[in-house]
Amino acid sequence: MNEFLKAWKNPFDFSSRSRRKDYWMFALINFLVSLLLAFIPLVNVIYPLAVMVPQLALAVRRLHDIGKSGWWLLCPLPGAIIAGFAAFNQSYELAFVGAGLAAIGGIALFVFSVMDSQPGPNQYGDNPKGNSGDGSANQETVIA
Repeated sequence: MNEFLKAWKNPFDFSSRSRRKDYWMFALINFLVSLLLAFIPLVNVIYPLAVMVPQLALAVRRLHDIGKSGWWLLCPLPGAIIAGFAAFNQSYELAFVGAGLAAIGGIALFVFSVMDSQPGPNQYGDNPKGNSGDGSANQETVIA
């Protein structure tokens, strides 16, 4: 739950880095909240709009964490545009090709989202995991 709240504390931060845990916990809690709100009129429209910017910022920061630019989020867009225009013009073969290109872009983004953090600092900031890049990770002490 802390990861979900952390994303709401920096909803317009498109320049730093975020860990996998932050990204996926936000996605999971956001999905569960969306399921709960799905049957409430008007709220089921407002909530996705409200969460759009923090979710986008978190996705950009996740890409930054692996050393990629946030522009990679646009990867599926050309295929989706091709598919949309082709379907509108009833050119279903081309729409299928565009959908395939969009799917490949989506798969690439999924792979990026599950990759481990780039060790040490990169051009987007320090590693949020605390890895110094020299192979010695900071480990938390667990007290039972």
